[in-house]
Amino acid sequence: MNRRILLLGVSALAGALAMMPGAFAGEVFRVGDVNSYSKFPSSTEPSQKAMKMVFDDVNAKGGVAGGITFEMVSRDDGSSPAVLTTVLDELTGTGQIDAIIGAGLSSTSLAAAAYAKQHKIIYIASHATTDALSLDGGNRYTLRARSTIRGLVGALMEEAKKKQPKRWALVLPNYEFGLKIAEAFKANLARDFPGAEIVAEQYPAMGKMDVGATTQALLAAKPDAILNGMFGVDLPKFVREGELRGLFEGRQVYSVLTGNPEYLRELKDEAPVGWTVTGWPYYAVDRQENVEFIKKWRELYNEEPSESSLSGYLAAKLLVAMVEKAGSKDTEKMLDGVDGLKFSSPAGEITMRGIDNQGNAPVYVGTVELANGEGRMTDNHEIFTGPFLPTEEEIRAARPAN
Repeated sequence: MNRRILLLGVSALAGALAMMPGAFAGEVFRVGDVNSYSKFPSSTEPSQKAMKMVFDDVNAKGGVAGGITFEMVSRDDGSSPAVLTTVLDELTGTGQIDAIIGAGLSSTSLAAAAYAKQHKIIYIASHATTDALSLDGGNRYTLRARSTIRGLVGALMEEAKKKQPKRWALVLPNYEFGLKIAEAFKANLARDFPGAEIVAEQYPAMGKMDVGATTQALLAAKPDAILNGMFGVDLPKFVREGELRGLFEGRQVYSVLTGNPEYLRELKDEAPVGWTVTGWPYYAVDRQENVEFIKKWRELYNEEPSESSLSGYLAAKLLVAMVEKAGSKDTEKMLDGVDGLKFSSPAGEITMRGIDNQGNAPVYVGTVELANGEGRMTDNHEIFTGPFLPTEEEIRAARPAN
């Protein structure tokens, strides 16, 4: 072949590739997965596996936007905003990542959001539920697909409204997550429960709950209903002590996150039968994408998924959808396309709203029962959380400069 013709052909091919939406075939989008791996492996590792599932599937199909594929770099954030910042400095300073996913605690998620704003890098909060990410702690560069605290509490209280208990007791962890649950609950109580009152509030230190003293204080208040937000190592201790002392007998219990499969699996036959809970009853959702997700998860990992599997999956799907719509890795183009962006998931079609980059993933509410020696959610409702999210007016007032 004539050398001049060959060079012209290569030049033409390069020009054609340059005009493709996206970039050259083989361009890689690098994701910084930064989370509390050492402290909370039972929730962070399933999220990591779910993200890998999404990215591997996209890569196997040749990528998106003209061939962009995804790689993931995972780091432990030490459950500390300071450690998180150090890790992100390392990853961004060496050009290893194009976006951040993870930072599951309220404190680390807000630190990641602040970092994203300062460095103009995309951050997708996979686990954190704090409403602050939609308000003063959020910004253009921070996104989330899963529900907020207001969504979780609002969905739970939709069930409580049917019975209208008058005397309420609260038991919530003494940090931002628990305090914001209390704030959201009190707003719901004032609006939707005429004549109701709070007769006891207990805020144990997370991971250091004095279950005997807490349970006794709740018993002494004689509530009609209890709102629980304890989780992790505190949840089984509270369930056991409450059962032992008869705290739950004749009382309604409404509990945030207790229906997550990882918590019910840990409780085994001690699962709190009769509690109304939020969670993820993946075993009872017959939506096609959910069925396919569960089947593939079991084939890949030979285990059952957890709620954090769904959270990680949503975060990764959101990122892929942003790249695909933008047609490139360009951060600003990706963010410009967020408002109205839709993507499919095991929880249905998720739609993003642009004012706070928040998705409308539903909350599942059901009742705990025992099945084959393990807790399961039954009588489940998939509740749309749009009405419970911060309003546009609240968001504009909270972050006018964004």
